[in-house]
Amino acid sequence: MEISRSATNNIIFKDAFDIAAKKVEKGFPLSDPLLENKMMPAILGQMVAIGEHTGKLGDSLTKLSHYFETEADIAVRTLTTLIEPLIMVVLGVGVGFLVLAVLLPIYSLTSKF
Repeated sequence: MEISRSATNNIIFKDAFDIAAKKVEKGFPLSDPLLENKMMPAILGQMVAIGEHTGKLGDSLTKLSHYFETEADIAVRTLTTLIEPLIMVVLGVGVGFLVLAVLLPIYSLTSKF
């Protein structure tokens, strides 16, 4: 639990891990505080409970790590896909501004003659 707590910078998760560690020290199953905490994803508590009941907590946690890794990859890919057009628009406006900054003085000079 201490390793999980130190792996995050999120104060909400640190507090949740502290509460979970205290309850586990008192003899409660690990899944209880995870299911009670509304800030934790529901699948986390459910998979830990399944792992505890089947005696294969390590396997459940491994599957959870793959699940969350996949979810993070999908979120990053989606965010990248959404940001790319915005970056293209900003670059287009910047290039347009540069073209105008170069051509307008030339146009004003040629129109005087």
